[in-house]
Amino acid sequence: MAFGLTKLFSKHAGSMIERWVFDAKSPVVCAAAVADLHGNGTHQVVFGTKSGQVTCVDEAGKELWTFGAKAELNAVESFFVDEERVHSINAPPTIADIDGDGKQEILVGNENGTLYCIEPNGKARWKYDCGGSIKASCLISDINADGKKEILVGSTSGRLIVLNNKGEKLFEYDTTAPIESVPGVLFGAAGGKSMIIFGNNNGTLHAITPSQELLWRVELGSKVTAAPAFFDDPEERRMIIGTLGGDVVCVSEHGEVVWTFKTRGSIYSAAAIADLNNDKRPEIVVGSCDNNVYAINAQGHKIWSFETDFWITAAPIIADIDGDGKPEVIVGSFDHNVYVLDSQGSYVLDYMPGISDIVNQSGHYSNIMTSDPGDQTGKKLYQFTTPGIIVGCALLERRHMKPALIVNVKSGRIGDLEHSEG
Repeated sequence: MAFGLTKLFSKHAGSMIERWVFDAKSPVVCAAAVADLHGNGTHQVVFGTKSGQVTCVDEAGKELWTFGAKAELNAVESFFVDEERVHSINAPPTIADIDGDGKQEILVGNENGTLYCIEPNGKARWKYDCGGSIKASCLISDINADGKKEILVGSTSGRLIVLNNKGEKLFEYDTTAPIESVPGVLFGAAGGKSMIIFGNNNGTLHAITPSQELLWRVELGSKVTAAPAFFDDPEERRMIIGTLGGDVVCVSEHGEVVWTFKTRGSIYSAAAIADLNNDKRPEIVVGSCDNNVYAINAQGHKIWSFETDFWITAAPIIADIDGDGKPEVIVGSFDHNVYVLDSQGSYVLDYMPGISDIVNQSGHYSNIMTSDPGDQTGKKLYQFTTPGIIVGCALLERRHMKPALIVNVKSGRIGDLEHSEG
């Protein structure tokens, strides 16, 4: 009995504290991006707002610059559009060195369909009209192995557009349905062909080559906004896709559905994949609008789940946030809380059968959730409450220090969280 009680109610040392807060003075609807823009060992935090502002702050939350990614509307256009929406930046910026100069460029799109390339000092380099709203981040990758990076972006026009690093169109692929998902690239799969993977709003997952050859299509049955996440199976490469129908689908590199794990809510963001328990095999973590975060093994079976009090739409993060040498699972919820969970979960009531019927441990008020005896559930290590809905988290990795979390709250509050031993 004593062992069971200790297992249930033991606490982890320390807590999550807020180091700084930045007021964006406009709502935000997505996570920030974090990168070393100048290649000097310090990181910057870049995020977009609903009003069309792209803001960059340093590691201490001090504003460095702001760029206006606002649509230019004439009098007639202004009459017909919703000006509160048309400027909105709906997805995190993508940051990469697109031209090999050692500095990072920032790619960000808005509701009006304009993709901007911004230099590390906040000045615009070029922009491109995608012909439809940009709802997801772009992908930067050398898709054709020519030593130059390409930029891949989808829009509600139904086209996947591929640009060179100067913002010139190389080609576009039309799916006839809006694209609101981030594409992915799988190199050297399916007979050595590199493939571009992306989903669209009619629930179709496409795989095409850089020469625009359609390799396969898979009908997933529901709208896709999540990016694919890849892992290696002993025999082939595989990918994980979440759908707004609540399915987590594992697809082989050959376009075959391997397994489907069903949740009871929409899955908006990409899965996180890592070896959570040091067994040399990948585990999959997804958040769902059934209020749960799930850890699933590579065969599609649930390892554990943890229930919050509202939707989880942002992508989970796997990182050693408290410096104990083990990865933690971090999620932000619409219930205003950031949760840091033990990546391995915890067996519940394994020495006290029957008590789960009378112990109510709902929501975020306890370390674990009510479960049948012997079930494995998520175990909360730390929790931090914010003043509003959490729309995204990003990891800030720092030299000689534990990583921090950049937490975006819908109201426009950007906060830096870190683990404290006290």
